[in-house]
Amino acid sequence: MTTAAANLAQLRAKLGAQANLLQFAPLENLKIQELQDPDAISFALLLGYIRDKGKGGNQKVWISLYPSTRSNGPAQVMFHSHGRDCLLKHDSDTIARTVTEFATAFEPPTGRWSKGKLTALAKYCFLEKLVERQTDQEKMKFGIPISQTFVSDLQTVCREFEEEARQLDLSLQRGSGAKSDSDQDSQDRGLSDAPSTLSAEVIESPPETVTATNGQTVVTGSAVGLPVQGIGADNDSNAGHFELSNVILECMDEEEVAKTEVVSIKAQIAALKANLVEAKDKLQEIKVRKERLFGGLTAVAAFRLGMDVERMREEKRQRLS
Repeated sequence: MTTAAANLAQLRAKLGAQANLLQFAPLENLKIQELQDPDAISFALLLGYIRDKGKGGNQKVWISLYPSTRSNGPAQVMFHSHGRDCLLKHDSDTIARTVTEFATAFEPPTGRWSKGKLTALAKYCFLEKLVERQTDQEKMKFGIPISQTFVSDLQTVCREFEEEARQLDLSLQRGSGAKSDSDQDSQDRGLSDAPSTLSAEVIESPPETVTATNGQTVVTGSAVGLPVQGIGADNDSNAGHFELSNVILECMDEEEVAKTEVVSIKAQIAALKANLVEAKDKLQEIKVRKERLFGGLTAVAAFRLGMDVERMREEKRQRLS
């Protein structure tokens, strides 16, 4: 068993019955970059993006893990971004406020990160990926100390991810049930319409023959035998009640439709965020490739190359048109 695997086993043992909370950690959304740092493990995790004041736009912020160098020594989580000419180190106490956009895996479930919860989640993600990749066994020979603070912070953040998943699941269930509820309400309203039609027919029918026998009133003719007096007032009251019920049902239907739209829009936003991250990654890769291509050229050669490229683009546009 590797040291990372042993650390995970120790972590699950300390969590006990709460170890099932680890399933809510966003491991499937992690983005990884190989890292050439003799003191850190061989890969970094994408935390998000930070505003580059020097050249504009965003630049990536990566999480690096520096394992213990002695028995029971501390393992450090550090945050770095690569500038044009240097490696920038960010203060772990303020990084959660400095990042302008978080990567999908590190979107805070409660709207904001604390230093303890963010570093605990990062350490757990590193352990899982170390076991999966089977790398850095020499650097990880002293492992990551599984302190009670680490366990407590990780348990808290995983519980927050669990609650976020539960709320989303409830919203989806309400959304899927909105249409069937609306159909049932329509059927109920259809049935409720029947008595109103029947009442109108009774009122508009010819009056029954009424005769008096020994002071008693006897109604002859139709077997319906409804009393004529008071029907108009009762019908007006029933009609008003029926109209109010219809308005309430329509409001309930519209509310369910609105809830469904909210869930759908949230899902679309999440998908768009993922697409945005991918597009930014691709754009950054293209920028790096262009810089490498122009890197070995003189200013004059780079200018001539740019002119040639523009001429070729114009010729291509003309051919396509």
